[in-house]
Amino acid sequence: MLNRMRMSWPLNIIILTALAYYFFMSEEYLIAGVLIVFSLLSFFLFNKQKKSDQDRPKEMKFRMGLFSDYKKRILVEGLSRDQIESLMTSHESLEEDTYSYKLVDLADGYMVECSDQMTFYDYHNLVGWLYGTGEHDSENIYGLVHDDYNNYIVKLRPDGLGDTLYGLIDDGRMIEIYLPEAYEEGGNIRVKAGDYDYRHLENILKKYMK
Repeated sequence: MLNRMRMSWPLNIIILTALAYYFFMSEEYLIAGVLIVFSLLSFFLFNKQKKSDQDRPKEMKFRMGLFSDYKKRILVEGLSRDQIESLMTSHESLEEDTYSYKLVDLADGYMVECSDQMTFYDYHNLVGWLYGTGEHDSENIYGLVHDDYNNYIVKLRPDGLGDTLYGLIDDGRMIEIYLPEAYEEGGNIRVKAGDYDYRHLENILKKYMK
């Protein structure tokens, strides 16, 4: 809208000049009238743009401490124990026993308790990996991470791209993690809202982060 208004400045000047002449009815005040009306219009447009910039959601990085200090779990629903074991052992970070893990039975699925030493990249990549590799697909895979200060939940974005996790911090902030850049030191969690079912994530986070 602002660009369109900028493109029509010649027409605006003509209109403003006519209005100023009409109201002041004197050529000696014509220039002053044009400047006054022009200044008021510019002030209005500037404040409108400033308010628009303030209202626009900003993407920012979520700062976190050492990832080794966080407890890392993965809630898996819709897959059998054998399917989970197969996916876990075929993941690149677990093929050579780089990390240990524990598989815990739940009433409606399983909880994978990951090693404290698992890196930010390996852990979040594993969340996406367990989502499915074709034969054993399940959309009910959730990464649950917490320490004494922060809890968050993540899930693979449901658009088929397979390279981005979306989630929720327990303080209500919505986040995304772009997996190809998750090698970044300190993680690459971005506070960013998307068109997802955050209420469902909130319920799971409250249930398992008590």
